[in-house]
Amino acid sequence: EDPSEKGCRLPSIPFCAGVVAAVMVSVFLACVGMFSLVDVFTLRFAENEFQGCETRVDIRQGLIDTLAHESVTTQQLNLWLQAMVAEIKGFVATPADRAVDAVLGSMMAENHFDRRWTGRTDRQRSEIAYRAWIELSSQWQCSPGCGNRSDGSSSLCGAPVSELFATFPSGEYSGFAMRDAPAEHVLGHCSAPVGIWRDCSGPLEDGVAAVAVWEAEGATGATVRPIRSERWSPTTDPALSAQEALAAALAAEAGATTTTTTVVAPVGVAADFAPSRSEAASQARRVWSGLHAMRANEFGFSGSWAGVGMTWTAPVAYCGDYSCLSGAVGASVNLKDVSFLCWRVWRQLQTALIGQSEEARVELTPDTS
Repeated sequence: EDPSEKGCRLPSIPFCAGVVAAVMVSVFLACVGMFSLVDVFTLRFAENEFQGCETRVDIRQGLIDTLAHESVTTQQLNLWLQAMVAEIKGFVATPADRAVDAVLGSMMAENHFDRRWTGRTDRQRSEIAYRAWIELSSQWQCSPGCGNRSDGSSSLCGAPVSELFATFPSGEYSGFAMRDAPAEHVLGHCSAPVGIWRDCSGPLEDGVAAVAVWEAEGATGATVRPIRSERWSPTTDPALSAQEALAAALAAEAGATTTTTTVVAPVGVAADFAPSRSEAASQARRVWSGLHAMRANEFGFSGSWAGVGMTWTAPVAYCGDYSCLSGAVGASVNLKDVSFLCWRVWRQLQTALIGQSEEARVELTPDTS
C-alpha cells in the first residue's frame, strides 16, 4: 500500500452529527441575521425619531419665540404708547379743561343767582381774575423734585396752562397768567412762579382797547406793581375767534343766521368741530383755537420769547346755546412745555425699548422727536 494514500484519507463524520451541526450553524446564522436587521432598523428608526423631534422642537421654539417675544413685545409697546398718550393728555388737555371749568363754572353760578351778573363790571372782572389765580396757583405748585429742563431753561413746575382768562366782544377782558420767575426772583433751582394780572374795561376805539398789565404775587394773587399797557382787539383774540367761528359754522350748517358778531377766524383755527346738530342755536361746546403767538414775557429778561401756543376755549352762553353767546373763556397752553413733555415720554419709550432688545433702539433725532 502506498504511504501517500494513507495520508490523504479524511476522517469520517457520523451522519447524525453532521446534520445536527448543519442545523445549529443555520440557526446561528439566522439569529445573527435577524438581530442584525433588527439592530439596523432600530438604529434607523431612532435616528428618524431624533431628527423628527429636533424638527418639531425647532418649529415649537419658533412658535414660542413668536408668542414670548414678538406678541408680548407688541402688546407691551401698545401699553407703553397708551401710557404716553394718557400722560400727555393728563398734562395738557385735562389741566386746560379743568381750568376752563373753574372760571366758567363760577361765572355760570354767579349769573344763575343774579341775572344782572355778566362778568363785565370792574368788580366782576376782579372776581374772574381771582378765580383764575386760584386755579393756576394750584396747577403751578412747585415741588422740590421738579428739577430743570434738559436744555437748561427754567424749571417746569406743574401743568402747562400759562394763562386763564375771560374775554368779551364789547372790549372787556380779565385774566391771570403764571410765568417762570425772572432772575432776581429765583430762589434755588426750583423757583416759585410770578403772577401776571390783566384787565381791560373797554370801551373799544376803532376796534382796539387798552389792557392794563400788573405783576401779582403768585402766592396770594395780589397786585404788586403795574408793568405796562397793551393794545388788544377782540377780533384777534384766540378764544373769541374760535368760539365765534364755531357758532358761525353751526349756524351756516342749519341754514340760519348766527346771532353773534361775525368775525374772520385767524389762519389755523381748529376746524375739526363737525356740526352734530342742525339747529342754529346749537348747544354750546368747547374747541381748541388755532396756533397763535403767546404773549412775550412781561419781565423782558433773557430768553423771554414766548413762542407758539393754543387755547382751549368755552363759550360764555348763560342760556346754554349759541343764541346768547356773550364771550369766551380760554386756557392757553405753550407748545414749548408740550414739546418738553413729549421729549420726556419719548426718552422713557427709548429706555424701555432698549431694555427689551438692542435691535429696538430708537434714536432721538430731529426727524424722530
